[in-house]
Amino acid sequence: MGRLLVIFVCFVCCCLGAAYSVIQRKWTVQGHIGDAQVVKYSPNGRYLVSGGTDNAIRIWNADNGRFISQITNLSDVVGDLAFSPDGTILASISHIPENGALEHQIFIWNFPALTPITQLSGHDMNPQGIAFSPNGQFLASAGSDNRLLVWSTATWSQIAWIVPGATNQNRPFFSSDSTKVGSVDFSGDVSLYNIFSQTLVYNAAPPISSFLGGSVVSRNTDIGFFHSFHVLARMNLATGSLMGQAASEIMQSYAGSYAKDGRSFLIVGLPFTSDKPEIEIWNTSMSRLSAYDTQAGGAIRFPFYVDCRPGRSNQYAVAMRNGEVFVAENPHVKLMVR
Repeated sequence: MGRLLVIFVCFVCCCLGAAYSVIQRKWTVQGHIGDAQVVKYSPNGRYLVSGGTDNAIRIWNADNGRFISQITNLSDVVGDLAFSPDGTILASISHIPENGALEHQIFIWNFPALTPITQLSGHDMNPQGIAFSPNGQFLASAGSDNRLLVWSTATWSQIAWIVPGATNQNRPFFSSDSTKVGSVDFSGDVSLYNIFSQTLVYNAAPPISSFLGGSVVSRNTDIGFFHSFHVLARMNLATGSLMGQAASEIMQSYAGSYAKDGRSFLIVGLPFTSDKPEIEIWNTSMSRLSAYDTQAGGAIRFPFYVDCRPGRSNQYAVAMRNGEVFVAENPHVKLMVR
């Protein structure tokens, strides 16, 4: 009788759509007042940096979440962060404040001292994302003004001003040889340009067409994954050709990150309903490995950003809409033993 009851319960749960497993967190901090918008690990994996709607950047000990230092009273919401490949420079973007001041939107800091190096401007609407080139010689930003801008990190002078001719630009990315820069826009189109001639290499439209936009996951290679509105697409970033697609239960993704071994990656975002996952883990062959809720009870308190810890760790960090920053483990990554 007991065995029949278990089978019946399992059948009912499957029919009704049981909630996904809740993330088992390693540590959690109330990182920001309002939303935590972004988290980034330093390249050496020792530090975790977060930015939020409280106009602050904070540094945490990546092992235990201990607070280290912060920058407060920035001009507006911290929308994205990026590290130079050697980890000595941190770049941040701030949205345009309500008073409309356009002077400074991109901030360059020494890391981990957080002393200012310079401030950059060039967008007349909110910048949405920034990225360093793999060789560390360039910084790119993409914005709601449909601009894709590139700066030299040697002089911090602007060397490219590209207008892709579509709609708002979201996350920028570089080719593996650092000679090309691209972005995905809010309609799902992906464009790639030669940095020096500013000529179009390709414009591709993977099956992600949606006003909701999406996220790009790349790892200094010419293979990338793009997600939006329940669709995950695998693309050759060098040619713009589609290499496959899969269905996702996340409606609108905000960010993605490769695991340190390069064999799996995570995407986070807004589920369609409260019984759907907010975090999905995929392998690079487009098979979903795991899916999680971020909290018990099925409430939609969705994550804004995810970043995987470099080095030997299988950990990843998540920035949450309620201001929380937490760290969890990817069960599909095996720890390396030196």
